[in-house]
Amino acid sequence: MKKMILAAMTLAAASTSRGQANLGVEGGLNMANYIQKYGDNIRPSEYVSGVRIGVIIDGAIGRRCFLQSGLSYVQNGTKFYIYNTSYYPVPLTMNVNSLVLPVNFIYKTGKQYRNHFFVGGGLTFGVNINGSSTTVPKTIYNRDLRIGSEKTNDLKRLEAGGCINMGIEFKKGLFFRAGYHTGFTNLNPISNSTDAILVKNRNISLTFGFLIRKTMHKVKRSK
Repeated sequence: MKKMILAAMTLAAASTSRGQANLGVEGGLNMANYIQKYGDNIRPSEYVSGVRIGVIIDGAIGRRCFLQSGLSYVQNGTKFYIYNTSYYPVPLTMNVNSLVLPVNFIYKTGKQYRNHFFVGGGLTFGVNINGSSTTVPKTIYNRDLRIGSEKTNDLKRLEAGGCINMGIEFKKGLFFRAGYHTGFTNLNPISNSTDAILVKNRNISLTFGFLIRKTMHKVKRSK
């Protein structure tokens, strides 16, 4: 995993040094859910809303092919129901704060500095920082989540996954993107990918952003 991240960032840095990269910012809505599977049974759960915001680097590796990376703050989580001593369903919501490094290969349909569509996909590498679980009414599950690989923890800290995305980019540098992420890592600390209890991350995002250096390139070309 470390070698793949290093290779992607080295390639992006090389593109930047040749003046073929754009720096930008991106943010928007993130809808997240943890899929919990017990044997052949999947626990019913719901998506929870959060934010996704970060910085990106968009490096050219070909005429229409680009490598995009960066770092984003992402709010993950899920909502499902538990039963108290009275056997009434109680909603439990988990909110998890994460840092995510994407490595996306993007194909753009048109020339740079023109309106065009794009589509792509790649890998994501995440770090779960902290989180909390809440119920209404309050129960013993209202507490901060324990993050780590120990069996007494609630959620693993490190996560790898895959993503696909598509959107439209305008000549001024503004862009809109829709994305889908699926986790490869079983986030349950007391099991692994071959055990019966699996917890995997899923999220859908709708974001907009701006590639800051787009207009700078146009100014240089017009001189």
